[in-house]
Amino acid sequence: MTTGTTTTPQADDARRPADELRTPRLTLRRWTNDDDVDAAHTGRGYVTEAACAILDEALAGGLRRVVAVTDLDNHASQRVARRIGMHHVGRARVDDDQELEFFVS
Repeated sequence: MTTGTTTTPQADDARRPADELRTPRLTLRRWTNDDDVDAAHTGRGYVTEAACAILDEALAGGLRRVVAVTDLDNHASQRVARRIGMHHVGRARVDDDQELEFFVS
């Protein structure tokens, strides 16, 4: 990119319009499965504490709304979203076989 020239983000596929790419976002994903997590480290509030800090920082940084998306059957993540003050706003079907739950701050 040269100085003084601006570029418009291009959609990388038909499901992600360019406007969506301009929306600030942070995606957190669990990279382990339940078998990889030592039971001594579960249920201690680590994820809730981290999620709360991220939400607070996002809102303090100027974001007006934060959206959390979970799989329909990921009840643990849904509880975390509620614990940090997010509100369930509904669910949506994506693709043909996946339903997601949506929460907003």
